[in-house]
Amino acid sequence: MAVDLIKKWMDVTRSTRGANSQIVKEKDLIVPDGKLDVQKILLLDGKIRIDHIDIQTNRISYKGQIDVTILYVPEGGDTSIVKMSGNIPLEDFMIVENLEPSDRVDFNFDIESMHYQLLNERKINAKAIIALDAVITTTKEISILEDIRTQNNNVEKKTEEIDIITMLPFKEDKKILKEELTIPQNKPAIGEILKQSMHLKDEQIKRTDDELIYNATVEIDTMYQSIEDENVLDVVTHKVVINGNIPLFRDDNEQYVFCELDVMPTYDPQISPDYDGEDRIIETEYIITAKYTTYGNEKAEIINDIYCPGKKVDISGENQTYQNLIFKDTTIAPKKVNVNAQGLSPENNNIFNAQMKAKVDDYMLDGEMLNVEGFTEIIITYITMNGEEKVGRLEDAVPFEIATPITLGQGQERGGSYDINVNVKATNVNVVNYGKDNITLDYILEFEVEIHETRNIKIIDDISFEDMSKDDLSEYPSIIVYTIKPGENMWEIAKRFNTTVEDIAEINEFEKDTKLKGGEKVIIVKKNKF
Repeated sequence: MAVDLIKKWMDVTRSTRGANSQIVKEKDLIVPDGKLDVQKILLLDGKIRIDHIDIQTNRISYKGQIDVTILYVPEGGDTSIVKMSGNIPLEDFMIVENLEPSDRVDFNFDIESMHYQLLNERKINAKAIIALDAVITTTKEISILEDIRTQNNNVEKKTEEIDIITMLPFKEDKKILKEELTIPQNKPAIGEILKQSMHLKDEQIKRTDDELIYNATVEIDTMYQSIEDENVLDVVTHKVVINGNIPLFRDDNEQYVFCELDVMPTYDPQISPDYDGEDRIIETEYIITAKYTTYGNEKAEIINDIYCPGKKVDISGENQTYQNLIFKDTTIAPKKVNVNAQGLSPENNNIFNAQMKAKVDDYMLDGEMLNVEGFTEIIITYITMNGEEKVGRLEDAVPFEIATPITLGQGQERGGSYDINVNVKATNVNVVNYGKDNITLDYILEFEVEIHETRNIKIIDDISFEDMSKDDLSEYPSIIVYTIKPGENMWEIAKRFNTTVEDIAEINEFEKDTKLKGGEKVIIVKKNKF
């Protein structure tokens, strides 16, 4: 009997896994000609710039640099602050077993800490400890059986509805923006910009049918020396509202959308005069990067078993495993913390900025709650009005613990084979109170949770039919009163006794979609002709 198999190709996620590593990079930085010798280093900072990432078999190669800024007190009794810049080359690779060039990789860098050693008055050894983190997603294409065509109308098919959610590759949209930031008249004009930092606040992402719309506030903190007295430092903060849109058509299968914004300066800020000729304009250029992707939800009804009364059926195929996203959500947790700032006061110290970095230590799925534990690092950079050490840092850490509800899809059972990804970040950090020996910060912890479940799917490659002999048919009872076992369905019973669900329903006078309970009895009569 000829059989035509109607198949459909689908992309599924074979696995999602994380890989991490830690590297140390260092370089001896030489004080440029024309700058004074170093007596004491006050501040060392670094920012990673990645120019190239290459996904290879079993390794991720990357190339870029760490831009380093150093503030120091010069020798000779001079109480001013000198700024110097340099870079540490960053060209290396990360070994990831079983990685293929076709895999999707979300690769992230983070400077965990930076250290320095003053080798002599003109040479500084700068060392950075860098954490590398990669999320690797391996996909595969499978051929599912949607239907079959035969000349035999007695072929019985068991179908299953599958619901597959997969993430498309990441894309990036970059926008270069220029700003002219003005120093207020109640502050001194600019002599030299010592340090500038920028970060995003109040991010909002909106999805329409044909685009992603984003808006946020870029907060730019600038530390500078007064043009009138280089021993006087000041801090100014500017807030710039940005917005943009990314053309992105929404198709019928879209389930989720992800968009993350980042800001990065393109070069050091420049100083220019205002209308009065005073150096009060800061020319700043930066790049807003929107990293985005969508998750598609593809549903299909597949055939995973077949039989035909009166025929021997030979089915060839195999079970394959894949991962399916069954939960994705973001929990917002407003927080507030008091930082012990002994020795600091608004009268003598001015806060440049406050930064926070959240890290996850452990998480556990307990029933319908996901418990997450970790800590948030706090770094407060400040300037001092008087004294030699005009720039300083205050570091602290605060633990966090949160329980976020998890709702698995219908039919999912707790305790299955799950892969859980938890990402947490601290955003919208604000100094809400600054008094003597105490600084109060409020901030938001964003918990992004994804849960993947490992599932099995039966892939049928080929089907053949062969007539049963009289001896084969004689093995089936002519008539039987069968007791339903718990968990059995009518399709399985009909296949076992070489009949059809329709015939069982007709003989027992119930609808063919009736769900019978364990212990119920049905009459089954053997068919002699097919």
